[in-house]
Amino acid sequence: MGFFIVMVVGGVVVYNLLKNAKAKQEQWRVAAEHLGLGYNSADFGLTGTISGRKGGHRIVISSFTKSGGNNSKTYTKYHISYHDRIPVDFKITRQTAIHKVGHAFGMQDIETGNPSFDDRALVRGMHPQKVQEFLTPDRQAMITNLLISHTDVSVSNEMIELNKPGKEKDAGIIIRTANSLLSVCNELTDRSRSVAEQVEKVVEIEPIEPPFNPLFTANPIVPEPPMVEINEEPMPAVPIVEPATKSTEPMPTVSEEPPPAIVLYDVQSIAQDLYGGDSSTALKIQPRFEEVYRDQLVTGTGKIQRVSKFSYDPVFKDSKGVKATVEICELSGVYSKIKVRADVVFPSERFGELKNKIDSSISIAGKLIEQNSMLHHLYILGE
Repeated sequence: MGFFIVMVVGGVVVYNLLKNAKAKQEQWRVAAEHLGLGYNSADFGLTGTISGRKGGHRIVISSFTKSGGNNSKTYTKYHISYHDRIPVDFKITRQTAIHKVGHAFGMQDIETGNPSFDDRALVRGMHPQKVQEFLTPDRQAMITNLLISHTDVSVSNEMIELNKPGKEKDAGIIIRTANSLLSVCNELTDRSRSVAEQVEKVVEIEPIEPPFNPLFTANPIVPEPPMVEINEEPMPAVPIVEPATKSTEPMPTVSEEPPPAIVLYDVQSIAQDLYGGDSSTALKIQPRFEEVYRDQLVTGTGKIQRVSKFSYDPVFKDSKGVKATVEICELSGVYSKIKVRADVVFPSERFGELKNKIDSSISIAGKLIEQNSMLHHLYILGE
């Protein structure tokens, strides 16, 4: 009887595992179809592989398991090889504490002079000057977003590779992630040759004998000017005009314009403006943010999800206190719902108050200093 029960329980477990695996495989198949790529299914509960070419780039999406000691972790890998190799050798990964210690011992790190990029990116390459020329502000911003959003991502002159913890089980997430990476690939490769490996060629040009010109020879032949008859009639007299009398009327006073009113932006409206479009607008989000919203005063409400104290943060560099993660709103995306969140900095003395308000709504007011288009995240320095 006991053996029979074990067999039944085991069968139920296997059935559920296979059922969940089938559901994941269906999500991967849907994602492949929307991306215009092929899907190769797999047996024994594996998700299979999405692969093919999109925009000329070769993309492979798969899953793998990494074992360490008694533990094992599963990852989803996005690997994209560019349609054309960028002719500047470089590799960019996320900066870690170990790398910062390594700098003291001579580890290479090419810096651009932009602290928000240099503090997050470890850049290596054969020709530092050419790498610096290639890393324009727009490219730095896109790569910075990748490094903020993902812990295990590398960008080189041949490919982008991203390893995300867990097996992706949502077609919408797979589609958005792949399209975001492909957009970065397009921006990195389309104009790369304009700044990369510029080879100066010296061309010898044979001197060309100029045609004979009598005006520019050693003894120029200057033709005599034609005779002009001068009419000696007297010129007409110019009438004398008396100056107008000076007006004694007072000058009109110019009223000074009042100082411009302070503009407060609604944080929910900002979220809709930045993240309410489809994935094809991902590259337009950062320029829109820079043009309209950076360092602007914002106000609104949201539900507190987490509260923590901090003395250093890569985004709020010069601040310390309490950081609250707040859910701002939920938007309707192309394939799934998009949750917009914000990290808001508060004074240290509000830690206990905010901790007691987790899962409750609070008011937000402060300066919007940064955003992350891949995480749909805003960063607000509270008043």
